[in-house]
Amino acid sequence: MKSDPLIHKIAQMLHIPKHTLLYWEKEGLLHFERDPVNRYRKATLSTIFEIDQVVHCRNMNLPIAQIKQLPQMSLSQQAELLEKAGLRLEEKIQSLEQSRAYTQAHLENISEVQRLSLTPYLDETPAFSRVVAYSSQDHWNIGNTQPDLFVLVISPQAPTLFAEGFIDDDREKECLWERSGNTGIWKTFILRVCLEDGQRKNNDLSNHLERLRAMGYESELVLARYMAEATEEGGYFLYYKAWAQIKK
Repeated sequence: MKSDPLIHKIAQMLHIPKHTLLYWEKEGLLHFERDPVNRYRKATLSTIFEIDQVVHCRNMNLPIAQIKQLPQMSLSQQAELLEKAGLRLEEKIQSLEQSRAYTQAHLENISEVQRLSLTPYLDETPAFSRVVAYSSQDHWNIGNTQPDLFVLVISPQAPTLFAEGFIDDDREKECLWERSGNTGIWKTFILRVCLEDGQRKNNDLSNHLERLRAMGYESELVLARYMAEATEEGGYFLYYKAWAQIKK
């Protein structure tokens, strides 16, 4: 079957995919006259008006089924339909804004990992004041929305053992760490944790603690906040922004 030249021309002129125009015709939203000899489509002013109307309705995010109903609707019915469409659009806008915020936050986390990988052991105090234990429901909710709230609380005496919680000021939850008064000097760096079969297998904390000792610092506590994860150097790693609290 030869391609209909009119559909191709309209698609190019209006920047509408050809298959979309054919679908609208199939659904009864567009009507073309046919050439009696070659059966090619012929556009009339009515056809152009129909295309304009459908594009207008799709720009308002109306589904095909509702576009079909519009010609039979009164003004009040159309107003009700469009009010509902407006509410759906508001929900979609809010969802997109949230997705954009998540994306921007993740980009900032990656940038921070890259920055601290190049310039570790800067003086910086944790930007949060309390870490609490979480339930399985907390883990699910946070993991899907703000995974960078997860924090590891680690003793330098046992670098591979840690308590895991999240940043929260809820006093009813079990507290794993809380800032109290002047906490002294903290040194920050990127903690890299290898993940195998869904389990944390090892991390490079001991290397960082040795480097800090060589600089004259002994750590008494390490807090590590989740930032990102990626495949690097043949392995899959979790990246945490870590703060080592230096003994006074």
